Amino acid sequence: MKHFLFLALITIMALGACKKRSNVNGDIKNRREILVSRNWQMVSRLDNGQYSEIKDCQKDNYFVFEDNGLGRWEEGANNCFDTASGGSENPTPATYTSFTWSMSGDQRDLHLKDFEKDGRDPEWMIVNMDYNSMDIRWSEFDSTGYLHTFNMKFKAL
Repeated sequence: MKHFLFLALITIMALGACKKRSNVNGDIKNRREILVSRNWQMVSRLDNGQYSEIKDCQKDNYFVFEDNGLGRWEEGANNCFDTASGGSENPTPATYTSFTWSMSGDQRDLHLKDFEKDGRDPEWMIVNMDYNSMDIRWSEFDSTGYLHTFNMKFKAL
């Protein structure tokens, strides 16, 4: 009887170890695939541990990461732009902000280039990621030299 219980326990443990995980928090080899297979909408943001409100016009925005290293921050129906950069010649509001992106070789960091304005190149650390959600941490100094550390949560669309 002891041998039967021992064998049953070993079998259960072996089957549990073979179970395929869709969550890649610890297994990061396919983060790039996950990133480009979904659009990502920010659902919360903390600034130095304090809740940081997302502007109303940004709540329906989402990130698109294309496989070729191009990206867009798409405006939702509630557009943050009054007019496109063309001014009075082009009164149609802009529908996205473009950027380029790359991922570090170990797929732990996401680099954005010229995001929102020239020279703004945030480096996001991917804290957790699966096909449904992504947690990002990044830091930047403001114009007064104060360091802000942001923790952002995204949901996959």
